[in-house]
Amino acid sequence: MAEDESGARLCLICRSKSDSAHFGVDSCRACAAFFRRTVSLNKTYICRQSNERCDVSKDAKFACRRCRYKRCLEIGMHPKNVHSKFHTRAKDESVSSDDEKPSKKFTRKNSDSETVVSDPGPSRHPLISPLLHAAPATTPLLKQLSDQYRILLAVRRSCEILLRTQSQSAESRISNDLINHDRVFPATIGHLGRSVRGTLQAYIDFAVSCFPEMETFDEHERWILLKTFKTCMFIFEGVYRVKKFMPGNNKVVMITSMTYLDVDNLDHYVSDAGDIHDKEHIKKLCRELTVQSMLLWLGPVLDKAEITEVEAIAIIGLLFWPNYLVKATKRVIDVSYQYQQRIFVELQTYYRDVLCLDDYSSRVAHITSILLCVQGIMQRLKEDMEIYRLLNVFDSNDLVYNVVQA
Repeated sequence: MAEDESGARLCLICRSKSDSAHFGVDSCRACAAFFRRTVSLNKTYICRQSNERCDVSKDAKFACRRCRYKRCLEIGMHPKNVHSKFHTRAKDESVSSDDEKPSKKFTRKNSDSETVVSDPGPSRHPLISPLLHAAPATTPLLKQLSDQYRILLAVRRSCEILLRTQSQSAESRISNDLINHDRVFPATIGHLGRSVRGTLQAYIDFAVSCFPEMETFDEHERWILLKTFKTCMFIFEGVYRVKKFMPGNNKVVMITSMTYLDVDNLDHYVSDAGDIHDKEHIKKLCRELTVQSMLLWLGPVLDKAEITEVEAIAIIGLLFWPNYLVKATKRVIDVSYQYQQRIFVELQTYYRDVLCLDDYSSRVAHITSILLCVQGIMQRLKEDMEIYRLLNVFDSNDLVYNVVQA
């Protein structure tokens, strides 16, 4: 036990005041919450200085999470002692679920020389979190978003599998039917267009199930919300899923639920563009969007934030109700504001009751930064696509163009 000059007990990790023993040792609530969160979410950190000797005291300007967790272990905290309510219940409910099990990833070349990234399980449902079962009575909207997002992902993937199967020959279909379901593939512009068209109804069903007010809006109001949401999800999911399931790959973004865009293989992306598209300009647009915007802007923001799956679900809800809908009517703006408030209130409950955080202002700041980053990227995408439409790279009747230009 450590004490200061006045005899007050000190946290053995950061040397701030300790209110009691947590996980068997004297520690402050902040360090205890950090340890619980790290173990429960199975997080892995990298040392800031690569020597695992960083200062983790309360006076350290930039705390290294790797060294902080190492210090927790050294002073006697044991991962097996983390028995929070949400951890126990989540384990009971998801022990047999493939969606929550870690998956082994590998790459290979298939018969037509495409790179195939094996991503069974998590790629299908990347944002579904059992942590929401911790306080279902106080986080009903986040729980509903999580459940409906699971359905949305399943429908999107089924639709894409069907589209991919239809584009294959009978012989290839017979040999690949069983393995294509659990893998992601290089994207093509043709598949992107068919996917946008084929999954539109799934987004409508998701919106109506989560937000009953959608049924009271007219067609114009619903279309504005849905187009903005699809574009925002394209940006957010594209980077988030790569960060989560293909860590370290800084030249790839997910472009649909089961296809990815590789900056170094853009020739494949435009391989089915057809004669009416300017392939070189399309490749330039993709390179600028993925490298200069999504990967260089949103990528570092997500790295710093290290959002939990519950926070990712909240971000999805907030992306549906943004505060920058310039063409929205007053009632849409009013409903948007109400849902933003509800989501942030439920997030506060999650921080307080599940993660046991006394100060969660930094978490809210991270989420705000992510939302602003997505907004900035979307605005740039809209401007770039309008320029390329004027250059006849895109047809004004192109569905992808019309979805982006909300």
